[in-house]
Order: sequence, then structure tokens, then C-alpha cells
Amino acid sequence: MSDEIPMLDMNDPEFAEKFRKAIGGAPGETLHITTPQFDRTDGVEPWAPIGAWDALHRFTADTLKAIGCRQWDEPDEDGKVLMLFPYQWYDYIPEGMVLECINGEEERFLRGKTDGDRRFGVLAYGVRVPATQEGEG
Repeated sequence: MSDEIPMLDMNDPEFAEKFRKAIGGAPGETLHITTPQFDRTDGVEPWAPIGAWDALHRFTADTLKAIGCRQWDEPDEDGKVLMLFPYQWYDYIPEGMVLECINGEEERFLRGKTDGDRRFGVLAYGVRVPATQEGEG
């Protein structure tokens, strides 16, 4: 048996059976698949920091969390974390603003072209900021 994981195509009419086999399910076994959560579960109501876009990178993770961002990763070697923007900010993000994506790449925001998809109430990009105030943690 190969340790290689097969690449499946959801458009394949036999996808369900091939997927069941790939995960070791029994023929005819019922599978329950949970799709991604699109909305927030933390109760935070985001607000747009209109006029403060250039300053966002100077805020701490806690400050950005309080206004609706969500932390994506653990602090890096510089003590910074990527804070993802709430999806409600999409229409307010300044055209051309440099954002960091969850894949670690930077790109300029282009309304209508930059992806507006959301998971857990946030976009797949934001700004990298200090995890804590200087002297904390």
C-alpha cells in the first residue's frame, strides 16, 4: 500500500466513494462533513478604524482584538503576530494598502480583486503587530 495521499476532484461523480476509501471508511458508511465556520463565535462586534489605517501596525494584538481582529499565529522571533481583519472592513480598507496574507506573502489591497472570502468572521489577511506592549509578557 502506498503512503501517497490521492488528489481527489469534487467534480468527479465518484468523489464520495473515493473520499470514503481514501480515509479508510467502510463501503456505504455515512460520513458527516463539517464545513468552515464563516461567522464569529466570540461575540465581538467589529468597528472600522476609519482614518487610523496607517497606524494599525503600531497597535498591539490586544488592541486590534478589541476592535474586531483575530490572531492568526503565534508570536514570531520578533514577538509579532498576524492579526486578521474583520470581513466588515473590506469596503473600508484603503486601495493599495499593503497587507500580509495567511500564507506569509504581502500584497496590495485592490477592492474587487483582493479576496473577500471570510472564515470565523475575518478575512485571510491583515497586519503583523506586536503581540504585547513593550515590557509586557
